[in-house]
Amino acid sequence: MIIDAPTFLGRLFGQESAPDQSERPPAIAIKAPESITPDDLTGDWRELYEERAAVREYHGGQAREHAEAEAMREIVTAMQAAGELT
Repeated sequence: MIIDAPTFLGRLFGQESAPDQSERPPAIAIKAPESITPDDLTGDWRELYEERAAVREYHGGQAREHAEAEAMREIVTAMQAAGELT
């Protein structure tokens, strides 16, 4: 069985139709995730990237370049899982 999550949740919370998807920010349309830079990230993704890089560098003792690269890998993985990277 395939479940349409937005429709299901809309009905669950008393809405007759699915929530409006037009308010969702556009996904980053980059074919190769490894080519994404911090400048390509928007809002919360950029903030999360900077936080993860800082934690890796200062608390994890990683070299800055390594910390930034690993933080970007984490963010790209999270964006793919969230369906925000096409």
